[in-house]
Amino acid sequence: MHGVARDQNPAIGRALNLETSSHSWGDVLDLPKPNRTFRFIFQNIQGLPVNPHSHKHQQIITALQETGADTFGMAKLNINFRVLGSTSQWNDRFQKLSRNHSVHTYNRHDMSQERLLFGGTAQITTGACSHRATASGTDESGMGRWVWTLFAGKNNIKLRVLSGYRPNPDSNDRPGTVFSQQERHLRSQNDDLHYATKQMKVLMKVKSEL
Repeated sequence: MHGVARDQNPAIGRALNLETSSHSWGDVLDLPKPNRTFRFIFQNIQGLPVNPHSHKHQQIITALQETGADTFGMAKLNINFRVLGSTSQWNDRFQKLSRNHSVHTYNRHDMSQERLLFGGTAQITTGACSHRATASGTDESGMGRWVWTLFAGKNNIKLRVLSGYRPNPDSNDRPGTVFSQQERHLRSQNDDLHYATKQMKVLMKVKSEL
């Protein structure tokens, strides 16, 4: 999904720097998906359009279907759902997907009135696996750092799938970056720990929820 414009109007919600060091990693996909396989795919989608009927939503649906993904994790939704109308919320965005279970989150502490808000994570589970989803949740801090889904299988086997996003430090200290958003909130909570220590706390929190 890298490099896909958020909207036909390039002035709306597109980052100024389109260069990216992102690359694919993981197992080579066997298509069609082998039997008895749970397939998890994660993607930095670089933002959803404000319009819930935009073509990029169909691109994500197509990616789910063509890869045979059971769960599709997403980072950087880049949407400030708090300021959007009732018809532009998460539940209105993937209605063409039948039999799905999804969860999403974003930074609920930021008081920006702009529709573009960097960050946020989500997961969509489709097909038969969606009926195995027994619970889902989000980063309890409200900063939108991760989401998770819990699946129940045979013989009381449980699987928790987590999609998260850890921002890199912003050397330019730009106010809208994900790092700056989280740093502001942590400082407002009198948490002035060094960045590396903060990230260790994040990893320990994730581990405790698994």
